[in-house]
Amino acid sequence: MPEAMNEINEKLDRIIAYLHFSSLKQLQEIVPKILDKDDKKLVYNACDGKTGINEIARRTEIQAMNVSNYIKRFEQQGIIISKVTGNKKLPLKIVDLEALNMQVPAKKSKGGDEGGPEF
Repeated sequence: MPEAMNEINEKLDRIIAYLHFSSLKQLQEIVPKILDKDDKKLVYNACDGKTGINEIARRTEIQAMNVSNYIKRFEQQGIIISKVTGNKKLPLKIVDLEALNMQVPAKKSKGGDEGGPEF
């Protein structure tokens, strides 16, 4: 049985690599337009599939309501997938910013814009 699982894992890895390769150019065009502000990039980058919205808000120093709104929009645009565990929504980015030649910004400065999210 372990040999069959290894074969399945290898095939899945190949499928994932192919999908990544075939979609990378499109993602390089689309994602920078969606993540047009540092706050959006910070939130997107923090979506590791293990961290909930409130923790993302704390880590990025962005209001939880804004984080939630960004994530909802990212899901609609197809760049985030989420699973729910218990009462936590755990968003996962589909590709790293570095793979798209995008810089991860520094944390939001304390004196920064406190307004709501801009879509």
